[in-house]
This record gives sequence, structure tokens and C-alpha cells, in this order.
Amino acid sequence: MTRAVYTKMLREKVFPAIREKWPGRKSTTIKVQQDNAGPHVQDDNADIIEAGQEGGGWDIQMVSQPPRSPDMSVLDLGFFNSLQSLQHKTPTFDTEGLIAAVEASKY
Repeated sequence: MTRAVYTKMLREKVFPAIREKWPGRKSTTIKVQQDNAGPHVQDDNADIIEAGQEGGGWDIQMVSQPPRSPDMSVLDLGFFNSLQSLQHKTPTFDTEGLIAAVEASKY
């Protein structure tokens, strides 16, 4: 994914979906968290700030995790913690069983 594709996705898919699903949050700041990968946008990107304010009264902002800091990445920690919690509900006795439990936990 390139930065241009990511920016287009935010403008055309993500922000409109937020507005549609949370119409009552219009006057509240909504923060979209990203993991600071190369294609992601800077928090102060003018196009994204403008897109986050479209529709009058909206304030959708980007917030980035520190780069290359997996120990501080809330996105990774939350995902893997929830995946592990689901996986632990399935008893396994070998590697194949563990892999199957993890795969089943993703969906």
C-alpha cells in the first residue's frame, strides 16, 4: 500500500464510515489510531485534517504510535492479547492443535 492509496482510503472509506456509524459524535473529537508504518500519514497532514473536518462540525484526527516500538504499540498489544485470550479457551496438546486454535481465534 502506498501513502496515496492509504490517504484515499481514509478520505473515501474510513472517515465517511465513522460519520455514518456515529452521527451523534459530530461535535466530539474522534481519534483514529495508526501504527506509524511508512505509508501512513503524518498526524498534521493538511489533506487529512481537512477531510476529518468535512461535513461541518466534525473533528476526526489521526494519532500515531511511536515508530518501531512494539512494546508501546497499543494496536499490537491489544490484538495479540485478545488473540491469546481466545486461543487459551481451546485446549491443545501439539503444535498443529496450537496453530489451529490461533487460526480459529482470528475469525
